[in-house]
Amino acid sequence: RGWQMLPSVDRVYSCAAAMRDLGWAPRNDFRAALARLAEGRDYRSDLAIAVGSKGYHDEVFEDGPFPVED
Repeated sequence: RGWQMLPSVDRVYSCAAAMRDLGWAPRNDFRAALARLAEGRDYRSDLAIAVGSKGYHDEVFEDGPFPVED
């Protein structure tokens, strides 16, 4: 189709545009996490459990998953 990758991709944390423009609603929201906890299950979605935690850096930092400078 001739699509090209953007020069850079910023992180996107808000689904407001998808909800507003597409009528989309998340299936795994805070209410769903609370319901899973009430059932004695892991709060994370099945997908979140399968994917796991991914780090952004190749090295481990003393203060957490990212470098912290004073």
